[in-house]
Amino acid sequence: PPLFSSLPFSSNTRDDKATVQPMWPSANASSLPRKIDFLFTRDYNSVDPPHRKPHQVGVQGGFLILKPNQTDFDLMIRLIKLGGNFTQRHGWGGKEHQYGGYYGAATIQGFLPYYYGLFASERALELNRCTYNNMVDEPRHPESNVCRTLEKDCEDCQQKSIAEIYTAHFTICQKPWECMLNQHIPLCIQLHRAWHSIRHDLEHGWTQGSVDEYQAKQHRSTNQTNRHHNNSNSDDGDDEMVKIRSWTHGNCARREDYIPIVFPPSFHGAE
Repeated sequence: PPLFSSLPFSSNTRDDKATVQPMWPSANASSLPRKIDFLFTRDYNSVDPPHRKPHQVGVQGGFLILKPNQTDFDLMIRLIKLGGNFTQRHGWGGKEHQYGGYYGAATIQGFLPYYYGLFASERALELNRCTYNNMVDEPRHPESNVCRTLEKDCEDCQQKSIAEIYTAHFTICQKPWECMLNQHIPLCIQLHRAWHSIRHDLEHGWTQGSVDEYQAKQHRSTNQTNRHHNNSNSDDGDDEMVKIRSWTHGNCARREDYIPIVFPPSFHGAE
């Protein structure tokens, strides 16, 4: 059966989480693909507008959903072996199609938009970049103020409600386990806190008897005591340290000082 054949799709809204939201809403729902084998988002930050049209921009490597298809795979291999008219300057498809000119263009981030743009466009759907794989990036180029998507009015992913986001890509916000806590972008703070809450819930479940002999609280307390002693001469203020520990459920002892998960002894491979 088609990938996600039972999912409801939205053709004209960007604020209804009950539906799958395309990047380019259409007034006519019948214009959406009837059979979908590839769902993706694009990395519009990789190209300075207007050097590439939206359909030429590379896919974002952090969010790719493909239905396995032997026919597609065989054709992909054949195209790669034949070269696909690839050039360093223009990318896949050469000057005529220009699926390239950005990071990762020679590999999956350029090849997949080339393949699904020219050979299987009727089975691919680009999803809303702020709802799926939200990178919390600026919608406009900092110098030209042009929308990176070349729209007249573009959605600002930094203003997206966390309740409307399905997945996030920790790149601009940095990784939660690096304990950087980007306080300049409110959505980054919310996403980091959500990540640490998920870890907290995981360990809390282990302590409730789902995993024998796990004592996360004792482990964390010991680690925090040792870290506080080792960093007693740090210039970090006590107020910031308290805030960081609060926001991260104690997963960060202080800035750039992450306390890793210690897996229960019963887990396979645990020491």
